Amino acid sequence: MSISMPSLILEEILENLSDDYNTLFSCCLVRRDWSEKSVAILWRNPKFGAPLTDDALSSLINTLLTCLDKRTKERIAPLLACLDDDTKDCIHHQTEIIQQEPTYPYDTLIKCIDFTTLSYALSDWGYYWGLKDTSYLYITLVRHLVQSVSRLWHLGISHSPSLIEIFSLPDAKKAFSEIQTFKYDGQRNGKIISSITNLTKNISKITIQVRQGKEMKHGSKYNNKYDKDWDISVENLLRNQKNLRQVKFDLSDHSQFSEKGIETLLDTILSKAKTLIKLKFRGVDFHHKNPMSLLTKCKQLKTLSFDACRNFGDDPVPKLRSLKLVKLEIKRSLLPVEHLQKILDNSVRTIRQITFDNSKYLSTMNLSEYFRKKTKKVSDLSLLIAPYQVCQLSAALKCFPKLVSLSIDTYRYQTGPHYDSNFLCDLGGMLPATLESLSLIMRLEFTSDVLSEFFDKSKAKLKTLEFQVVERFTDRHLEIIVKKAAGSLRALLLSESYNLTPESLLKAQKKIPYIVTGETVLGIEYLKQHPEIYKLLPKSSWMLEDDLPPPPDPR
Repeated sequence: MSISMPSLILEEILENLSDDYNTLFSCCLVRRDWSEKSVAILWRNPKFGAPLTDDALSSLINTLLTCLDKRTKERIAPLLACLDDDTKDCIHHQTEIIQQEPTYPYDTLIKCIDFTTLSYALSDWGYYWGLKDTSYLYITLVRHLVQSVSRLWHLGISHSPSLIEIFSLPDAKKAFSEIQTFKYDGQRNGKIISSITNLTKNISKITIQVRQGKEMKHGSKYNNKYDKDWDISVENLLRNQKNLRQVKFDLSDHSQFSEKGIETLLDTILSKAKTLIKLKFRGVDFHHKNPMSLLTKCKQLKTLSFDACRNFGDDPVPKLRSLKLVKLEIKRSLLPVEHLQKILDNSVRTIRQITFDNSKYLSTMNLSEYFRKKTKKVSDLSLLIAPYQVCQLSAALKCFPKLVSLSIDTYRYQTGPHYDSNFLCDLGGMLPATLESLSLIMRLEFTSDVLSEFFDKSKAKLKTLEFQVVERFTDRHLEIIVKKAAGSLRALLLSESYNLTPESLLKAQKKIPYIVTGETVLGIEYLKQHPEIYKLLPKSSWMLEDDLPPPPDPR
């Protein structure tokens, strides 16, 4: 006797399983109402860009192709005839599958779609079945999806000229008018950006990621024939949105804004100062137009990031009121030191995450010149420093008494292993009691006794610990870690340590559930079941990202 569950409760339960695809697939087999709701969640964001097996990818694309109307299926049937003799039997079976009617209207359930990843997935599918050219099939699918979906949440698109026509289809307004997040990934194409601008005013997150095209490889001139109105089209896209909250620009050397374009861009961003909470710039040449002016008016800004940016200008630092920054990232960017100090000093009450990966000038400065005030709310600190700055860590870490996550990187500067055994011992005494995650991205060599002293001096109850490169790390070192930290340690990462025996690793895993050493991974299922440990893992360990839980839904 089956017992029905109230619809709202069932929906709430299944929504909480939105990242657990295996469980949702199982829920599809329980009852009809369970199946309908589970399928709706699974198909609102089909993972075309996810790492899939050939069979899984084939099943995903086949299911989508069954949603095409009968006339369209007849038009694409001849494509499957141009195949090698070895694959014709398989394709005959493939054609029969596509001709079937879908169990559900899967295409109408889609709310998030990236046409770029769909193109790659379709190419892989074609390669698997022996179909060399999938371009016609791709544009046919895209046109069908535009006509089928309604009120998309997320749209990802490339520079392909063949996509311009989809924005003039009768159902384009219905499909794109409610987009909340938009990602452009490709060469500069002002026509596509302008087409999106004309259809929606509700985008809250915009990512512009510009790639270097074949015609741009020689010289820095703008040679892209679709690039005439690029600066203006991006400006109009930003200005046209009513509630723009997040903006990210990721540019290559030959895909920059012009000097006038960057000035107009900064003015446009200032016009959205009341709503913006996150700004990220990567690879941007500011042409000496000081972007610090943004901070004078963007009073709600929570995240600011400069990665590989240049030509900030030497203008005086504008007068800043108390900022509300929560996260600050400065990576490989020649941001003037006085600007950086001003940002830190004015965000001391709110800032929680700081990342400095700044080989351009950090190696010539004393850390105490940056961290002058105690910031009790900072929980996440990542530093790239020169080896000689290790001795400056003590003074710097005193400014962060409530740290939860700490990453120290000297690897880029090192020419050999760091032999100073006092460093690790001293570091243990510096760590605050609140610390839960420690990552040392540096070439180290130390004895097991030094490692034992490190744990004895440390007050921190570490949950994750990473030694990026440790020379002569033996089973004895591993025994010390198990003995001293097994009560709290949940994840141990030894990225390039190959001197451990399989027996010692299996023994250690009984106390430390998740262990990575070289290419050996133990306990991946534990990590999937404990997202709190997953969040603490240092970013440098993302070589396992294909095995980890999928990212949250982009709503």
